[in-house]
Order: sequence, then C-alpha cells, then structure tokens
Amino acid sequence: MKNKLKFWTKVDNLLLFIIFCVFGFSIYYYAKLPDKIPVHWNALGEIDRYGPKYINLFLLPGISLVTLVIMSYLPKMDPFSQNYLRFARVFQVFKVVITLFFLYLYAMVVYASFNEYSFSANVFFIPAFSLLFIIIGYYLPHLKRNFFIGIRTPWTLSSDESWDRSHFWAGRVFVSAGILNLLGLFFKPEWSFTIFISILVLGIIGITVYSYLVFLKDRGGK
Repeated sequence: MKNKLKFWTKVDNLLLFIIFCVFGFSIYYYAKLPDKIPVHWNALGEIDRYGPKYINLFLLPGISLVTLVIMSYLPKMDPFSQNYLRFARVFQVFKVVITLFFLYLYAMVVYASFNEYSFSANVFFIPAFSLLFIIIGYYLPHLKRNFFIGIRTPWTLSSDESWDRSHFWAGRVFVSAGILNLLGLFFKPEWSFTIFISILVLGIIGITVYSYLVFLKDRGGK
C-alpha cells in the first residue's frame, strides 16, 4: 500500500492561525493608519508610491492565505504526486518561508506607514529577500521531480538525472545571488538588485542549457 502525503499539516494550521491574527491586527489598527499607505519603494529605499489602505492593508495577508492553500494542494494535482513523499519536509519549508515572507512584507508596509520619514526599505527588504533566496537555494537540491516547484524544463521533467544535477547547481546559483544581494546592502544598495537579477537570469539560462546536455547524456546522446 502506498504511503499518502498529508496535504494539510499541523504547521499549516499554525501558519493559518498567524495569517488570521494578521487580518485581526489590520482590522484593529485600520482607523489609526492614514488613508493611503506606502506600497512601493525605489532602488534607494525611498517611498515612491502610495495606495488606499482598504485594499493594501489586506492584500499581503490575502496573498499569504491564497499561497498557503494553493501550495498545500498542488501535490494532489501533480502527475508526480508520489514524489512529494520524498521531499515532504522540504516542501513544508518552502510553504513556511514563502508564507512568512509575504507576512514580513506586510509588517514592513505597516511599519513604514507609522514611521514614513525615518524608514529605509533597503534595510528591511534586502536582508529578508536575500535570506529567502539563500534558504530556497539551500533546499533546491533536495527537491524531486514535480511539475510545480523547482527548475522545470522539458528535460528536467523527463529525466531524474537531469533534474537532480540541474537543481544541485541551481541551489548554488540561488545561494550566491542571495549572498551577493545581501553584501550589496553594505556597499551600493541601489545596485544590489540589478546584480542579483543578472546573476539569477544568467544562472537560470546556464542551468537550462545544462539540463538539456545532461538529458542527452542520460539518454545516450539520442
């Protein structure tokens, strides 16, 4: 008898509780916040766009909730659903860090709303964003073949060898990009995101080509 993957876990219940607490916080402090709250920052960490609080105060908690629910039921829709049993804990880590990242962004928006003139987004955003990619990069090599999470090319989805070796290197690309993005905070914060994206894009292009070459080798060059 095949083992069954638990789509909804106790950790998910805890995340759900945190999200509803955040919704409660938003309702409680709604009247105390200005009608328009910060929603975007430029490369220097300065606020350059505002949005109505009746939407944006609830947007990020809503995204967290939808993300958690969708991710929890992705395995059920995946043709490789049994593979999730092989990386169930890693998949749970992905759900936790992505959900908490959106809630962290929410906290950043609320804090900026109360401290608009003494707030620099780079100090808060760059470390969190870098840490997100470092964690994802660390766990990428532990993923197994699936249709929703990871580097999904026609070749990684067709070959376990291509999938495993591509994710080994993808993990290093993500970790390197995250570390360099974090270091940029201490030198040129306005350049850090450009450097980060450049490394990520070039790395993913290289890994895509690599996944094809490994696939060919795995198939005997055919």
